[in-house]
Order: sequence, then C-alpha cells, then structure tokens
Amino acid sequence: EIRAGQAAAARSRVHGFLQWAGYPQQRNNPILQPVLLSAARTMLALGDLAASQGYANDALALAEKSARALDSNADVGEILLLMGQLKLAAHQPQQARALFERALRCLTNGLGADAPLTVAARDAMKNPQRDITDAERWRKVPERDRTPR
Repeated sequence: EIRAGQAAAARSRVHGFLQWAGYPQQRNNPILQPVLLSAARTMLALGDLAASQGYANDALALAEKSARALDSNADVGEILLLMGQLKLAAHQPQQARALFERALRCLTNGLGADAPLTVAARDAMKNPQRDITDAERWRKVPERDRTPR
C-alpha cells in the first residue's frame, strides 16, 4: 500500500493490526514487539516520525525486557537500527550514530558479523545518509493522507 501511494490505507491497516494485538491497552504483551516494529517502519515510510518513534520506543522496551543481555539481542539491535534511521530522518546524525553503534554491537553478538541486518548496521555507520530510506521518499504523499486520523 505504501509503495502504491495509498498512505491512508497503510495507516488504517497499521492501526487495525495494533488494535487487534491489544495495543495500547496491553503494552506488556510480548507479541506486540514485532507488531510495533512493523508499525514503526510503516510510519517512518509515511514520514510520520513522531508515531514511528513512539512505536519504536514501545517495541524497544518490550525487546529489552525479554532480552537475556542487552548487547547481544538481535531484536534489540534491529529496533535500534530503525531508531537510528528515525534520527537521520529527523536530521540528528550524532544520535543516529550512537544508535547504529549499539545496533551493530547487538546484531554482531546476536546474529554474527555476516548476517544481513549486521551488514546493514555496519553500512549505516559507514554511510548514514544513505539510510534515510522511505521517510524522504514518501514526503510526496499528500498531506491529508499523512495526518493521523
């Protein structure tokens, strides 16, 4: 839906999925972590940085709660990688770099040095501006479709 320029439909699907999962009433439900990560990615792609950050924060809290170690958990690393991309989209490169560094540590320890997510985190640290991804591309979505309803 996002790639087809149907921002309102994508936003509606995310909200429906979150509601189905019991969010925000049941914030401690472990099933929410991947749902929130997906919602954060979708909102980043739609250019809604505030909503994306909120979902990412909640996903990170859940992932950290269930992690055996904070610097070796791949779920934590994946969320931190997304959070770094959010900081880049918000033009905060120093904060992005710190998040990318922690993501790289988590992903290297959790998945290994050659895993695709680990490589993505390493690439983000080398060339952070390349990782702005969808947030900038989808700014051309009409404002009425980007505004929360």
